[in-house]
Amino acid sequence: MIADKTNVRGERQIIWSGFSGKEKTAGTPEYVTRMVKDKSLIAPYGGFFQANLFLVDSLVDCVMEMSGLTGLETVLDCYCGSGLFSLFLASHVQQIFGIEIDGESAKCARMNYENYGVSNATVFRGDITNILKEKFIGGEIDIDVVVLDPPRIGCDKSVLSNIVELKPEKIIYISCNPATQARDIGYLSDKDFSLRTLQPIDMFPHTKHIEVIALMEVN
Repeated sequence: MIADKTNVRGERQIIWSGFSGKEKTAGTPEYVTRMVKDKSLIAPYGGFFQANLFLVDSLVDCVMEMSGLTGLETVLDCYCGSGLFSLFLASHVQQIFGIEIDGESAKCARMNYENYGVSNATVFRGDITNILKEKFIGGEIDIDVVVLDPPRIGCDKSVLSNIVELKPEKIIYISCNPATQARDIGYLSDKDFSLRTLQPIDMFPHTKHIEVIALMEVN
């Protein structure tokens, strides 16, 4: 998303680059398409997508490299949105699960998987804390890698504590707010995880904001 602002009349306006506002498909929510690497992803018009289309390929590559996948892992993609990371990780893992609270985004994720024949990805729509408790905590699914891409406010402590309980080997934490990311990394560091790598990507040039990808591994 390029901009989400309120005009002088107090009306919400959403602006996407390269989108005329006329691209609709009857019977489905209004959506836009974003090219990432060699794939065209669908995202809801009122939803979230990485703003910098020139560096999103690098962002995906960095997440994939840090994951160090062998093809045998089960991955949990928290705050998965329209399936940006899980779509590219899916061919390198045994199974991948996404969690997304926004129904439109979760639907787009499923459509993206279907469009590219991804059969080993499942999206759960709902509050992340509730989904973790209902579907994963104390269950039969062993999670090897967790991908976190929360909003600027970072992760609620209940989310982090549930992830710790899952005992993944790795956590990949993507953030556009280094302050809340540092707070959450501090919590995880006290719970037997060590920070191995920090990789900044200048997704917001000429501003004070920056995207940072962190790799944490269990001690």
